[in-house]
Amino acid sequence: MSDARWPEWLRHGRMFTTDGHMYDTRRERVDIRRITRTIAACHGNIHRLTAHTFMGWSYYDSRLGPKAPGLGDQDWLAEARDEGARYGVKLLAYFNMLGYLDDHPLYGTCDSVDERGDPIVIYRVVRAACINSPWRQAVLDVVAEVFRRYAPDGLYIDWAQKSCWCGYCRDAFRRLTGEALPGTEELAAAGIPTSYSWPEGSEAIDDARLRAYAVWQQQCRDDLFKAIGGVARSIRPDLEDGLLTFEHGDLVVPERPGLGVRLDRERVERYARCTRSAVPSTMRNEESRR
Repeated sequence: MSDARWPEWLRHGRMFTTDGHMYDTRRERVDIRRITRTIAACHGNIHRLTAHTFMGWSYYDSRLGPKAPGLGDQDWLAEARDEGARYGVKLLAYFNMLGYLDDHPLYGTCDSVDERGDPIVIYRVVRAACINSPWRQAVLDVVAEVFRRYAPDGLYIDWAQKSCWCGYCRDAFRRLTGEALPGTEELAAAGIPTSYSWPEGSEAIDDARLRAYAVWQQQCRDDLFKAIGGVARSIRPDLEDGLLTFEHGDLVVPERPGLGVRLDRERVERYARCTRSAVPSTMRNEESRR
C-alpha cells in the first residue's frame, strides 16, 4: 500500500497472525509476549491476534462471554498490547463471530436456521448465529469492550452471514418487501449464493422478489460491518487516520483516511438502483410518505 494518506506502519505493513482456534489452550500455554518479540525480530510490525472466535470464545478477560477453555489468567490482548508497545508491533484485534458453542450465554437464542427451521451447524459442532437477531448487538458490544479496554490499532473481521430463515430474517424481509423469504430452490435456480458469498450482478435477476432478496442479503452484511466500524471509531477517534476495517480475510481500504468498509462507488450505485427497482412500488410510496 503506497498511498501517503495512510500511516507508515500500514503503508509498509508486515503482518503476522496468531489464530486462537489453531491452539488447544487446555493443553498448551501460548506465550503471546514471546510471539510478539519474535514478530519484531522478523521485522514484522503488525500482529493480527484473536479477540473472539467463531466458537463464541474470547481470548481476553471478557465480561460478555466465555473465555477459551484453559486460558486461565492469560489475557492475550493485554500481553500483545504491552509487548507490542515495547517493540513497535501494532495490534489488530481479530473477530470471527460466526457462532457459538453451548457454553455461551446466548446459545440457542440467536440461531441461524435453514428453511426447515433447523439450526445451521458449522464444523459439525458450532451453531451459526444470525446477525439480524440480538446477536448483532452482542457483536457490537464485544467490539466496544475490546476497544475500550485494549485500544487496538485496528480490527480484522473474518466472517460472513449465511442465508437464514429465522423469524428475525423473515420479519425483516417482509417489512422491506411485503413478501416471504424465497426458498433454497428458488435461490439456486436464480444463481443466488446462500453461503459465504457477496451477491453480484443483481440487476440481471429478472424476478423482483429474488432481486430484492439478493440486495437485502448484501445490505445486511454491509450494514453490520459499517456499524462495527462506527463503534470502534467512536471509542478511538484519535486513530481516525490509521484505523481500518479488515473484511472477511482481505484488507479493505476506505476511500478516505479512517475506519470503514470500502465499497466500490460503481457497485454502490448499482445496488442502489437494484434496491429501488426491487422493492414493490407500493412499499416505496409508503416510505416516501413517512
